[in-house]
Amino acid sequence: MKLSRPLVSLLGVFALALLLIILVADSGLGIGGGECVGVVRIAGDMTYEKGGVLAGGGVTAQGITEEMARANADSSVKAILVEINSGGGSAAAGKEIYDAIAASGKPTVAYLEEMAASGGYYAASATDYIVANPNTITGNIGAKMDMVNYEGLFEKLGLRADTIKQGEMKDIGSPTRNMTPEERALLQRIIDESYGNFRKDLEAGRSGKLTAQYEESKDARLLSPRMALEMGLIDEIANRERALNKTRELGGMTATEICDMAPPKTFADVLSELGASIGSGIASSLANEGTRLDYK
Repeated sequence: MKLSRPLVSLLGVFALALLLIILVADSGLGIGGGECVGVVRIAGDMTYEKGGVLAGGGVTAQGITEEMARANADSSVKAILVEINSGGGSAAAGKEIYDAIAASGKPTVAYLEEMAASGGYYAASATDYIVANPNTITGNIGAKMDMVNYEGLFEKLGLRADTIKQGEMKDIGSPTRNMTPEERALLQRIIDESYGNFRKDLEAGRSGKLTAQYEESKDARLLSPRMALEMGLIDEIANRERALNKTRELGGMTATEICDMAPPKTFADVLSELGASIGSGIASSLANEGTRLDYK
């Protein structure tokens, strides 16, 4: 069948328009140059990994930093809504995510979903305004290191691990022996310093809003939204629509358009995620992650 010239021209225009839409969507920019709320989502474990796909979900410091930069560079984005559903993760990642949000040149609002605890709350404290779902879990503001000790089990099984080292504390945190008092004191100093960094940033982000009851949070307790509100850790208890409206308000907008700052997933990304998830499930039972300083 031979197509008529007008039909061929129409198909060409349609293809060109489709290509333009895809290119605009890939760029993460708003369509039509209108005003919109930029949405950045922090969900799952916060990690410092760079590039690649995270097995089992989660976000990277690099990824969130890039999304914040994209939102700030997009002239159609007038304010940014940071949606958080995370129990935290790497302390180093938490610091970079906090800094990226705090450095925003546009108004920012955090919406706390099911959980925004430890590093998840750390990220929220960098925003201008925090709205919490009535049933969220938050707080847990602290730092920790998790270590496993197999010495008792090794003794029962008749196993022994020999380590040849140079430097008394070279194998600090070894799971095959008990920790010495000196090692524990050193690690506690590291934890205390990191915890101090967390509190300093949080208090800068919530400057003028914290109440006397805030001191109660310093034992790293979990908090309900009402408890957090009484401490000045959040500004409001409401649903996502209210958080969205507050973001529009701070951005001086009446428009309802939302611009997702996450880059669109390709088919290759989906396949990589599937492979990484399967591999992680096998490897997690065979390997030890090692020592990591966490806000979690």
